[in-house]
Amino acid sequence: MDEPLDWSHTTFEGNRLRQREAFRALSFLEKLTRIEQMNEIARYFAAKHGAIDCDGKTLSQRAGTNARVQEHSPEAEPG
Repeated sequence: MDEPLDWSHTTFEGNRLRQREAFRALSFLEKLTRIEQMNEIARYFAAKHGAIDCDGKTLSQRAGTNARVQEHSPEAEPG
């Protein structure tokens, strides 16, 4: 314990800033891998707990809806 404690990391904002800095330091491949791992964990817990959003849809139903909305969004259409 030779280093002095950085108390700015003990707040929610300080900890979040430290997490963002650590994530920014990762390579693109490392970031992509971590995001995919988080997705797997989220799907596991959603399946385990039958996660439902505020519209009463499961996460898998919501994912299908979002995909259809993006396919037909005005931004996706040319000109």
